Amino acid sequence: MIKSKHPASVLVLLAAFIVLFSVLFIALEADHDCCGEGCAICAQIHVCEDLLRNLMTVSVPVAAAWCLHALSLVFADTDCCSVHPHTLIVLKIKLSD
Repeated sequence: MIKSKHPASVLVLLAAFIVLFSVLFIALEADHDCCGEGCAICAQIHVCEDLLRNLMTVSVPVAAAWCLHALSLVFADTDCCSVHPHTLIVLKIKLSD
């Protein structure tokens, strides 16, 4: 099994794949010959619409939280919230007896 270094990027690509093909299916089958009640294509279109609606319900708050986090890092004071930790090695302090 291949281990991914970025599992979040795999999830993003999977979600983009699902959204793309759901939208394509809806667009291609919008003018199908409906057989009326119990049409399998209409049922699948409704499933795709519900999936897109649910993904948007989840992804919008996640994207907003990510944007707020990114903005907080940009406008944060670099002295108290630095990206690199202040360790003895980074500060080049030698501990000798």
